[in-house]
Amino acid sequence: MRCWLIFGAVWGVGISVQAGPFFKSESAVSARWQSQGAGGRVTIDVGPGFHVNEKAPNSLTILPRESLVEPALQSARSLRFDWKEALKPDESVLVSVYVCDDGLTVCENREWKWDSTGSLLKEVEGEASRTTSPRPVVPAVKDGFYQEALDVALKDCKALKKRVLLLFSARWCPGCIRLEQEVWSHAFMRKTLSEFVRVKLDADRFENKPRMKEYGVAGIPAVLVLNCEGEELGRVVDYLDRAEMKSALDVLAKKKLDTRAQLEKKASGGDVAAALELAQRAAQSYQIETALKWFALLPDRAEHREYWVMRIADLAERSGKDPKSEKGRREWQDALAAALRKFPRTMSSLDWRLSLAQLQAPAAAQGTLRDLVKMSDELIADRARMAEVIRSEPSGDYLGIESLRVFQAKAEALEALQRPADALAAWKAAAEEGRRLAIREEPSGPYYRFLVILKKAGEHERLKRFFARHAALPKTDGELLRRYAKYLLEQGDYTQAVRVSERALKDSYGRNEVLAAIVHAQALGKMGKVAEAKQFLLKYQTRKDLTDDARQQIESVFKTLGS
Repeated sequence: MRCWLIFGAVWGVGISVQAGPFFKSESAVSARWQSQGAGGRVTIDVGPGFHVNEKAPNSLTILPRESLVEPALQSARSLRFDWKEALKPDESVLVSVYVCDDGLTVCENREWKWDSTGSLLKEVEGEASRTTSPRPVVPAVKDGFYQEALDVALKDCKALKKRVLLLFSARWCPGCIRLEQEVWSHAFMRKTLSEFVRVKLDADRFENKPRMKEYGVAGIPAVLVLNCEGEELGRVVDYLDRAEMKSALDVLAKKKLDTRAQLEKKASGGDVAAALELAQRAAQSYQIETALKWFALLPDRAEHREYWVMRIADLAERSGKDPKSEKGRREWQDALAAALRKFPRTMSSLDWRLSLAQLQAPAAAQGTLRDLVKMSDELIADRARMAEVIRSEPSGDYLGIESLRVFQAKAEALEALQRPADALAAWKAAAEEGRRLAIREEPSGPYYRFLVILKKAGEHERLKRFFARHAALPKTDGELLRRYAKYLLEQGDYTQAVRVSERALKDSYGRNEVLAAIVHAQALGKMGKVAEAKQFLLKYQTRKDLTDDARQQIESVFKTLGS
């Protein structure tokens, strides 16, 4: 079954628009507009025999500013959109709704566009699409971004003679959420964004993994600027505020930029600036081998923090593949020590000390961990200094909660020093810091990060209240349900873990779907239903779109169930 878009918008009191001739019921779909102060309200009603696809991106868009209005109320039979601001004379209203018949055999596409005076600008007669002969899908557009349609964006790029802004994002990613709420939708960005054909790819979808590998995207949000052949001209990694993002994109929109191939040719010919740009691009993408290859051409590579991050990551990876190699462990240890000498008081140094302590002999490790605790205490006591250290990092304090990392590092060091009472006190202090930061209790990256601290601090009642409250909502995020199921599994409530993971699977796809399936199978196994757990996981193991990492996780659970 394919559901097609129905577009409808009406302007003027009492006007209603009916669906076209392929919907047999005359009242299949109607739209009406009402004045609401300076703004207005559009209500879409669906008649008997038809329903709104509630999971689809139903929306109202005010053009040409591309201001998106989400449904204020939504059900299978009705949608309502409210907006408060007055429309300008050159603006129009477009409502996008997905509607299908209850028999799941036919859907219709129709478009109406009205200007602010109520004049009909364009009307396209509805076309039926049946399961036997589906039409090509018109890519969805949200906030001015094509959704999952890079090929369409590249085609438009050539027609419009613009560059492509490719955003890799995910609904759970805090930096991605902040970009949507604070940057892309802001009027300040309108002119800059208009210079690009924009497209968003969901990093959680397995079908997008080849694209991420092709462009070397290891972390999100990642904003890439491409030419019309799909070649990268530059990128922005992590959240930037409006001013910083505008400044970065204004350069990438117009400036003559080299493609990767052109930069590689220059760097191979001895151009140090080109080699540094390639090295830093690869480091941003966590392409370790590529970054080190280009850093090797730089005489001053030891002066760049990214070089040490990549070198340490490379040695850690090599040591993981051959944990018995004493030579590899010594090289890793030496690199960590060298990086700490070069950058001793950075946020990166917190993680470096924890890693170094794991490689050192007990006496030396104790000293490294005590040094970490001392540094953490100094930063906690001097908030101005802590803010300065956080700002010095490439990503800065883009979540607004990086101070938590200082408290967390101290607690982890005290755990490694086997001082449980002090460690618990440190975790409780971290929980108090989270309360001071007033992290919103919502299913989002920042709060999920805080939940780890709450669990370590022993605040299980607060954890349970958060999960239970959000799990009881009519529309609940699959990511939250999966985390709730995992928590229940850890607490030994296997029956409830199975129930919650089943719900998580209904609202999940890609990465989160596989993780929810793993939790579900583990809970079934703990209940003694090993055969059922294996049979359930088998359908995921045989999926052709799985990444190697996802397949390895499933195989690991199979082994656990077998034991």
